[in-house]
Amino acid sequence: MFADLVQDVRTENNVPAAQQHQIGLVSFSTTATKHLGGVLIPAAGIVSDDNIDNTPYELALGGIATGGVTSIGDGIAKALEILATGSNPHQVILVLTDGLENQAPMIDDVKGMLGNVQLCAVGYGDGALEDKLREVAEMSGGIMVADPDLSVSGLSLQKFFVDCFGQIFDEAIAEDPILIMLSGGVSSGPIDTNVCATDGKITYILGRERFGNDSCDLRLKITTPQGNLVDLSDGAVESGHGPSWDFVTINLPYRGEVAGKWTAYAVRPQRIFTHG
Repeated sequence: MFADLVQDVRTENNVPAAQQHQIGLVSFSTTATKHLGGVLIPAAGIVSDDNIDNTPYELALGGIATGGVTSIGDGIAKALEILATGSNPHQVILVLTDGLENQAPMIDDVKGMLGNVQLCAVGYGDGALEDKLREVAEMSGGIMVADPDLSVSGLSLQKFFVDCFGQIFDEAIAEDPILIMLSGGVSSGPIDTNVCATDGKITYILGRERFGNDSCDLRLKITTPQGNLVDLSDGAVESGHGPSWDFVTINLPYRGEVAGKWTAYAVRPQRIFTHG
């Protein structure tokens, strides 16, 4: 979800092709491993809306197996090696871990190597509240979001990734509702967001958790301040859909509209209709 959220095309003016958004991938257990050839790949090649692992990034991510001990420091060091292959002025490491570090190199061994690289960390499980990881994240201008037991808090990893996404791309979270849609419900109520004339884009992210036998295949429906439906095929719109999320990013102005109240709905796709 996070990788697909990163916009395919940077919207700033005169951004060279070599500095479009790029992503690398590192797994870390007893020894950290660089994937995707150890280099950065274009974010434009990462899609999730077909629910099939068929892009190089998805295949690499799906091939990672858990096990061994945990060397977060080695993971950060390998990530820095991958970042060194790119030329983007803003470089970030997103760390996802479910364990305390217990294998050298340690976080303390590599934190001095970060320089201007921002670090954002997501933790869950027994090692979610790793103090060293929080210290280095906050030291580098990032954040650490963590929960030792997601089943108790009701939060989800999607929410933590959204927190890091907003921090990395300097976007404020305007609304953060938690809703329950009953099994027979077609749509949520309206979720309104006021957008200013100076805003350059707006992103809606729908993370969902399934209960019982409900398939929970929800989608976002968005209307503009003038009541027009946002067309996902429009060139100003980027969207993605996965097994537990849906997102829509709208570059503004969208068909001449910017300021005002934008409205989103979580909608269950309808396949059966009764004709009166």
